Amino acid sequence: MRSPIVWFDDVVPIRFIDIDMPEEFVLECLTPEGDWIDWGLYRAEDFERQEDGACLFAGEGSPLWLRCRRQDGSVIYVIDGGGDPFTYRLVRFPSEKYSRSTDD
Repeated sequence: MRSPIVWFDDVVPIRFIDIDMPEEFVLECLTPEGDWIDWGLYRAEDFERQEDGACLFAGEGSPLWLRCRRQDGSVIYVIDGGGDPFTYRLVRFPSEKYSRSTDD
């Protein structure tokens, strides 16, 4: 009796591209309406590169996966675990748009 499991030894796994990240950046997400909203403040050193090339931020709260398929300057095109596409922008911090708080 043959096994119902089919093995594909010659299948090449998906490999995600390296992301050129600023040392510290605000991650912005492109909304369906075409607006950029800030997602969070991150440091490149806090992302861990995975075997498939994905970048994982496992900090506080939910993990953030960046599975990058293309990068155009500061804009990255990623897919989530279900294959849905997202567009993010890496905005250097501090910058003209984002600055450090003076409230200490």
